[in-house]
Amino acid sequence: MEVLVDSGIFLRSDCGGKGKCGKCLINVISPEEEVGLKPACTLEVTQDMGIEIPETSMYSAHIISKASVNLPESFLRSDPGDADPQALGIAVDLGTTTLAVYLVNIRERKILSSLSVKNP
Repeated sequence: MEVLVDSGIFLRSDCGGKGKCGKCLINVISPEEEVGLKPACTLEVTQDMGIEIPETSMYSAHIISKASVNLPESFLRSDPGDADPQALGIAVDLGTTTLAVYLVNIRERKILSSLSVKNP
């Protein structure tokens, strides 16, 4: 997983890289290794190898649908109709195993996109 992140390739890792969720599966293609799906977060890279990354393991570039956002009243002191339609905010969730960032349309109270990575 670290080799991929260093190369700018981000896989899902809902368990924070503990090898439990199965979201970061990659197909290993190497003459010395058994060909098959393996979790990237626990795979030790000791030599050059080829891999294929299933679409289900990649973070989607599409907007992620989420439930409605419950913003504190202090965020909406003025009439939402007066707010810029593109009024955006960022929320950060600093968890024990995962860091998550959310891009929020404040006026519409919707999460536009999100990204999470393993907490180092």
